[in-house]
Amino acid sequence: MHDSADTLWPRFAAATLDAIVILPFWAAQVVLGISPLSWPGWGLGFAMAFTASTYFVLMHARGGQTLGKRAMDVRVVDHATGGGLTVRQSLLREFPIIAINGVLLGLELILVLIDAEQTAPGIADRYWSLQWLPNLWFIADAVTALCHRSRRSLHDFIGDTVVVHCGRSGR
Repeated sequence: MHDSADTLWPRFAAATLDAIVILPFWAAQVVLGISPLSWPGWGLGFAMAFTASTYFVLMHARGGQTLGKRAMDVRVVDHATGGGLTVRQSLLREFPIIAINGVLLGLELILVLIDAEQTAPGIADRYWSLQWLPNLWFIADAVTALCHRSRRSLHDFIGDTVVVHCGRSGR
């Protein structure tokens, strides 16, 4: 068992730093006023989700650290062994947000194909109500970390991982 109780704030800071990875895609949509229910908007959304998912899965599988975690001197390790993550564990950690983004992107694609903002504004309005799903996952993940004595998040339990300070992970 690893002591991860004091990694909560470094994890939060690391997540904030890692958000820089998707910032250019998000900024392009906002600054240019591109609707996600348009071809350019769907393309930016897909690029953002693909980039973020690939970044987190590969960085965690490669060494347990994203750039943010490296800056905060924490890493993700296997909960049972304290060793590095397998690609499977890394994918499992990210699976919930990958699945949520996949569902939303699939719905967006359908709505783009039928030009829903013009032909079916009621359906498009209902779609917007689903945009809270990724935020709901992040809130549930954060609440779990805040409430659990080991500060493990939902995605840590799913991937059987834990975040530790680098000096305590056997590095």
